[in-house]
Amino acid sequence: MAARVRAVLRRTSRQSPAEPSVVELDGITIDSQTQTVILGDEKPSLTPTEFRLLSMLASQPGRPFSRDQIIEGVFGYDFDGYDRTVDVHIANLRRKIEPDVRKPRYVQTVHGVGYRFGDA
Repeated sequence: MAARVRAVLRRTSRQSPAEPSVVELDGITIDSQTQTVILGDEKPSLTPTEFRLLSMLASQPGRPFSRDQIIEGVFGYDFDGYDRTVDVHIANLRRKIEPDVRKPRYVQTVHGVGYRFGDA
């Protein structure tokens, strides 16, 4: 029963009505209603997890998110895995949206903290 309650709360907390459905930042457009990303003239194909990760980071540009915050916001409270799973998803996301993976423009690492979208 507790797992069902957590699942319902997780689903309802992901999309609040106050959040805008389209976010445009620094040459990238994220549409949460259609679950699409437009980067210049391209539409990179993201997995649902990559999309939730990008949406979370882009919701507050410049703010660093810890791995634990990302796990809670993207995977949910009942995630049963390692915090380094976030690193793998970040690497996959960067391969799809970054012009140069070695010098990320959108998804940046904040050493000792986690990740953020864009510059502070």
